[in-house]
Amino acid sequence: GVEDTWSYPDAAGLLLKVEIDTDRDGTVDKRDIYAASPDAPDGRVLAVVELGLDKAGQPSRRLYYRPDGAFDRAETLRR
Repeated sequence: GVEDTWSYPDAAGLLLKVEIDTDRDGTVDKRDIYAASPDAPDGRVLAVVELGLDKAGQPSRRLYYRPDGAFDRAETLRR
């Protein structure tokens, strides 16, 4: 199989981010960034999704989520 998903821990060994090559062309297209859960310090919740990453890893869009998992807002970035 082709590797298409990479997970990275923080300094404590807990999930920090997941990078995904959605079209399997060898370039990361999506990055999920996690934060500490307000209810459980050892738990993680999705905080930000970065989409449209360029070759340098810079996103064209970010989706932000609240600690309860609800969608908060979207941001379009200039490159």
